[in-house]
Amino acid sequence: MNSDIGINIDGSISLPDDVMTLCDEKFFNLICNLCGDTMAELFRVQSINTTRTLLRMNSVFSVLDLDSRELDGLREKVRFNLDDGTTIIKPGVAKNVHCIISLVRLKEQQLNEKEKIL
Repeated sequence: MNSDIGINIDGSISLPDDVMTLCDEKFFNLICNLCGDTMAELFRVQSINTTRTLLRMNSVFSVLDLDSRELDGLREKVRFNLDDGTTIIKPGVAKNVHCIISLVRLKEQQLNEKEKIL
């Protein structure tokens, strides 16, 4: 199957039909193509290596709260450190996660409807 991302005439993005079966590097490549290396790194560090795993996650950002120096570089890419000591997820990063999850859910729904017709 073809794992190419489609851009529709209205500018919307459509995921490939095999998106629900992508695993490991194929999945990370899709994420990288959609949203860049940082998003792929965020998923990779948590072993979110399939779309089904992604859909089962409560929060892809909770890992950033772990007390681990290994995550320092990723935290810098994904969060803003505020002067009061708190942090927030960068808006573009949060939007990318929301969009990816929405696209995957939409594709899953489309594939389920397609199966019902067949």
